[in-house]
Amino acid sequence: EEGRLDLAFLETSDVEGRDMLKWMPLFDDYGCFAVSREHPLAGRKQVSPEEIADQTVYFNLRNSASMQNIFRKLLQSGIAAERLVCVEGTETAVAQALAYGGLAAVPRTFKTGENSRIVYVDNASPVVHLDFCLAWRGDNETEPLRRFARSCETYAWPRREAGGRTSVVS
Repeated sequence: EEGRLDLAFLETSDVEGRDMLKWMPLFDDYGCFAVSREHPLAGRKQVSPEEIADQTVYFNLRNSASMQNIFRKLLQSGIAAERLVCVEGTETAVAQALAYGGLAAVPRTFKTGENSRIVYVDNASPVVHLDFCLAWRGDNETEPLRRFARSCETYAWPRREAGGRTSVVS
């Protein structure tokens, strides 16, 4: 909105209702947890909120609508508020989970390549869902920006299917 960026990838809730911005939907995402390879849940494909009721979940709470939305959805999924520890930044959440044996809540698209210390376990709750978009100021729509947006439209982004699963469609 301040004109410091030509465009941004954002969670849709960050741009809805902002008349100055134009945006186009791109992809859907769900939550997962980064855990230490030594964590008892590390070998699991996914976990439900009931299965992690006794776990500390570290969470990146930045001042944005999307992060507040994720926090709200984690609560709605059944994770108790006293189990959510808010920290500044995704890297900090992962570091806290590794250091103290908890879980770091992250979007699935934040998964990095598996390494010697971290594995990812999907959140079985479809409640923790995010919609991402490409956004830009309507009064700053240049030809290069339009070309980039068109290329994003043709890219094979993950899309939500019935039942909360994700597939890739172009």
